[in-house]
Amino acid sequence: DKLTVAFGDISSRDVNIEDGEVQLFGRINALSWDTLGTVASITSGNKANFSIALGAEGDYGGTQNPSVAPYGIEQLQSFNSSWTSGDGNTIGIKALVFDAAGNSREYTTTSTLLIDEGSRPYINSATADKADGWWGPNSTGLPIKIQIDATEAITVDVATGTPSIKLETGDVDGTATYTSGSGTKYLKFNYSPDLGSYTDDLDFYKNNNEAVISLNGGKMYEASGNLLVFGSETNNTASPKLPYPGSDSSLSNSKNLIIDGINPYYVSSSGQNTMAINSVYPRGDENRTGYYNYRTEELEFTFYFRSTTNPTVLDDNGDRVDLSLASNDPSLDCNTADGNDCGTIQIKAEAVPVGDTPGNYEALGSAVDISYTDLTSGDDYADQIIEFNASTTNSAIGTNDFENLSAAKYDNQFSDGNSITFKALITDLAGNQTETAVYGTAIVVDQSAPAPAGTTGAVDTDVDSTSAD
Repeated sequence: DKLTVAFGDISSRDVNIEDGEVQLFGRINALSWDTLGTVASITSGNKANFSIALGAEGDYGGTQNPSVAPYGIEQLQSFNSSWTSGDGNTIGIKALVFDAAGNSREYTTTSTLLIDEGSRPYINSATADKADGWWGPNSTGLPIKIQIDATEAITVDVATGTPSIKLETGDVDGTATYTSGSGTKYLKFNYSPDLGSYTDDLDFYKNNNEAVISLNGGKMYEASGNLLVFGSETNNTASPKLPYPGSDSSLSNSKNLIIDGINPYYVSSSGQNTMAINSVYPRGDENRTGYYNYRTEELEFTFYFRSTTNPTVLDDNGDRVDLSLASNDPSLDCNTADGNDCGTIQIKAEAVPVGDTPGNYEALGSAVDISYTDLTSGDDYADQIIEFNASTTNSAIGTNDFENLSAAKYDNQFSDGNSITFKALITDLAGNQTETAVYGTAIVVDQSAPAPAGTTGAVDTDVDSTSAD
């Protein structure tokens, strides 16, 4: 859309060259010469590096009108009625240079231009380098490299701006920025999910029912200078057009990338809430909340995923809780081959002497997979219980028993007088994490019977000495 004719330094061509003028002429093959553009003035500011720029249908940067002067390159007389059918013909350029006194000289050029208008290149497909599945801000292997394939090799000029593509990712739209591929058919754009973004099948953003590349001042064209096919809708007419989202050639058709930038949460009657440890309960023949005694047989942790059936606060699947795995397609639940792994819960603990303040929590055993069945339960309360075996006084301590875990020990000892507090780290499949607050009730270790051991003191029967009995 631009042709520049450069004259270089013409300041010494004539003593009165300043305030002179230049008129360009052009022709196709051996046809008649036509004027091109308006007469250009020679000034003190441009004579040292003089040039004239033409557009397709007038002066470059001016009004482009196909029916009136000044004429542009595509208005030259040709053998055909259509400029696009002139491929293979050549364009000749000459100029008539006037000095300030009105004297003129014809300048010619030995260069000729080959017309190659043909079909404009276009983007015919899109894909990405990452495996189908969940991707978030903390996923390993970012960025996601989105590749768009053109019908011809495309030059990408980023000297004045870098092209980008807007992506449809819910409340927080994503941006993929051009990185490589200039000179080939395959152009790559890098994208990393943002916090708060979500879509169950990544694709391009639709602007007025079209998806386009934002040039941002950059340029994209093929070898002969033809630009990519632009959009036709409002605000899109200067932007290369992308495959329509959801079509056979779209990104979402070639890949199933689930973008999740939402930290895990649970749903209650009030809406979304921060995940928490909802209860820590010691079980055994002598259950005492807040104490771990010699008859404790297991320690039970409860995590709620949902505590309501209110449809106004549930996700699109009605009875299914979200936990940052929201999807309109139930087949995408957890997105694993066996449908069981929906992220993990890592319980953390710290033991300190009663009265001391904890501050250095560590993992309590291994992370536990979130249960698909518990997560998607149709009951009013969807929850998961994680249990740790305890060791009663008369039994051997197992390798994975609670008493043998380092996080439950103080100074490498599991002993009376220690207070153990807990929190948890919940991680979804996209790598988003929520760390809970410390559970409010500590577990105090007390496995000793009251002291001293021995016989009881005197027994007073409180018998009335005056009684006949």
